[in-house]
Amino acid sequence: YDANTFATAFKDAFETTFTYSATLSYNSTTGKYSLVSSQSNHTLTLYLEATTSKTLLGIPETAMGTLVFPYSATTPSYFPLPVNFLGVTKIKVASNALAGDNYDSASLNTTTLVDTLSTTAVNFGLTTFNSLGRESYVKAKRIDEIDIQMRDQDNRLLDFNGVNWTMTIILNTHKRQMFSKRDGTINFDKLVRFEKAQEETETLKEELKDISFINISKSK
Repeated sequence: YDANTFATAFKDAFETTFTYSATLSYNSTTGKYSLVSSQSNHTLTLYLEATTSKTLLGIPETAMGTLVFPYSATTPSYFPLPVNFLGVTKIKVASNALAGDNYDSASLNTTTLVDTLSTTAVNFGLTTFNSLGRESYVKAKRIDEIDIQMRDQDNRLLDFNGVNWTMTIILNTHKRQMFSKRDGTINFDKLVRFEKAQEETETLKEELKDISFINISKSK
């Protein structure tokens, strides 16, 4: 739906349920809906706990109680907020197994968020995303299985309604060297000792080869 087609569907459903009609009008200047009964001096009351369309109609998700729309031929009553038919604007990829230190601005803390995808495609279009160059640190030292959760911008699990989707995950493993610090920088003292130890090891190998060659020659 968009704002206008939803208003038409609302009117049709209303007339199917009740013996009178009501008009849901969209104001393109304010972006808000107004609601009015077709009967004069007739007040409409919307019970908020019973609707799952708060965001679409322009009602705060936390709003409770009722909204009252008295009849007025000249000054209709409007919903509190502009309508919102954007749908899913961002896909959040989350994983308990691959959780890192990524910060979620919606919850204002670190979560199991791995990455986010902006859904810029038109209706029934194809959304593609490539995050090469963007890496996140995985906290787990051992991974036995991988879980993937796809959520919208409000952290609600997505229902793809049978639409196919594919995802490729790249896991890079990095081994800390003996001469590096925990932050990845090099400890030069350890590096010098490490290189010296390598040289001594190579020298010892060569000496052992020479000794083995001498013993073999003598045995002949």
